[in-house]
Amino acid sequence: MRVPVGLSESRATGIEPPGWEVLISHHLPARYARTFAIRYRGQAIHFCARCSGQVLGLLALLLVYWVGTRQSLPLFGQNIQLLIALAPLPAALDWTTQALGRRESSNLLRAASGALLGFALTDVVLLIVTQRWLFVGGAFLVFTVYVAAVLLALKFSGAWRRVLEEHFPGFDPGPG
Repeated sequence: MRVPVGLSESRATGIEPPGWEVLISHHLPARYARTFAIRYRGQAIHFCARCSGQVLGLLALLLVYWVGTRQSLPLFGQNIQLLIALAPLPAALDWTTQALGRRESSNLLRAASGALLGFALTDVVLLIVTQRWLFVGGAFLVFTVYVAAVLLALKFSGAWRRVLEEHFPGFDPGPG
């Protein structure tokens, strides 16, 4: 049996997830292998593996920040911020290589790379809250480089149409 690749193919199977589940999974049944499932009242509730990792990364950085402020640790130094700027790289590489069809990741790798991504995203929020504007600007510059690299990889590989169809079923980007 052929496994559906795009979300529109998944919809063709007639299997639809509960409407609210898109908030915690954002995967249709064809992509449930990219989720963690928890049984509740006889039903499986799916959680996106990478997003679950992001929540763990968020909680981890909040804990580090809380402990760091109590211990007067220099959490916003240049070297630490440089390391945090590199933290999303595994998630970007993992997602991009999957989107290009080069490989299929594991949920453990998705969760781990998601945790690093969540750590970095939470750091940006903390930088804004603590008004460290130079670092905020640097973070947005790094984010722009990540997004540009992913978009260029999708464009030059020709995978961008498949990715658009997977994430936005029925969307027609036009010719080219």
